[in-house]
Amino acid sequence: MNAPPKNERPDGAGAVADHQTQLAGATLPSEQALVEAEYAIVGTLLGGASSALPGLGLDGSEFSDDGMRAAFYAVQALVANGGAVDVVSVHDELAKRGQSAVCPLKTLNTAAVDWATRPDAL
Repeated sequence: MNAPPKNERPDGAGAVADHQTQLAGATLPSEQALVEAEYAIVGTLLGGASSALPGLGLDGSEFSDDGMRAAFYAVQALVANGGAVDVVSVHDELAKRGQSAVCPLKTLNTAAVDWATRPDAL
């Protein structure tokens, strides 16, 4: 009788589990990709898509970048209060919250310009 391969259980389930683990590892985005996605989300919201915010089902706690998290919460507050959402109003909201240092105006501009002008933006 042949012994099963080293990483496989006799019933073959080990190979399936190993393959699923490899797939999961291969599809996890890098930290840089996550930050880029966060910039894309905030940039798109700054570019005029803030009305879609309630339907996105996102929570700022899911953001890994402190600046983009703060900007997202600022956009959320502005939308909830019926305020305009643009780079200046978000920067003002961040300043009111004492968070303009974590997400300076230059960072907001980068998010808005980079993602509003990219054809592959969200």
